[in-house]
Amino acid sequence: MRVGMSAGFPPATHDAFPRADTYAGAGPLAERDIFEREALVMVNVNPGAPFCIEIDAAPRFRLGIFDYSGSDYTPRLPCPIDLRLSHKTLGKGELLAHLAGQDLGDYDYIADIDHDVLLSVSAINRLLFIARLHKLDLFQPSLSHDSHISHPHLAHRPGLVLRETTFVETMTPFFSAAAFALARDSFGESISAWGLDFIWSSRVRRSQGKLAVVDAVLAKHLNPVRSNTWHFANGDTPLDELERALTRHALTGYELR
Repeated sequence: MRVGMSAGFPPATHDAFPRADTYAGAGPLAERDIFEREALVMVNVNPGAPFCIEIDAAPRFRLGIFDYSGSDYTPRLPCPIDLRLSHKTLGKGELLAHLAGQDLGDYDYIADIDHDVLLSVSAINRLLFIARLHKLDLFQPSLSHDSHISHPHLAHRPGLVLRETTFVETMTPFFSAAAFALARDSFGESISAWGLDFIWSSRVRRSQGKLAVVDAVLAKHLNPVRSNTWHFANGDTPLDELERALTRHALTGYELR
């Protein structure tokens, strides 16, 4: 059996990366066994789209719903919903900024999944199990080859459990508590969220955290990217926001692999 932690990962240690208990509100996590901690997984929804997370198992995480239509919509699900947020947003950057305003200190992992990502609860359970086992800080599932893929290195690679990456995109990011603390002040920089993934990926790497694509879990992105056609009231486009983020944070030429 090939256990694919692909080359590039250092030995499993977090000595160089800030511990979760050094962040405000995260203290109790350090006193629990890693498999007794809780993750918050937010799923973005709107009344006009199907709920794409298959409830095929009991969630071993707290499930949250973010209705970005602002209509207080909540899908009917056969499992508890622990956090409900409803705000009309223009893009995922605004959505993440609202999420960052919540008290999330009780969670060891925080994730936000786009409305058009096909996953199952059992897959998310497995993803979090692997993340805790390998002490990952910023990660995402691999993408099926029939997905709409923006970054080729995120496509599924058979035979691997996970592999090191330099970049986790905005579509399905999973953050450790420490990584979320490093990223959260950037969320307001981009309405669309274009460019934010470069910022948080580079910050976690500089802090010697672990970034990974988890090939043992497969997701499917159902829809093509449409945000490239958006124009905001301030005159910006998502591409403008991306270019501004890369320039402001000296990330032009950042390597994606």
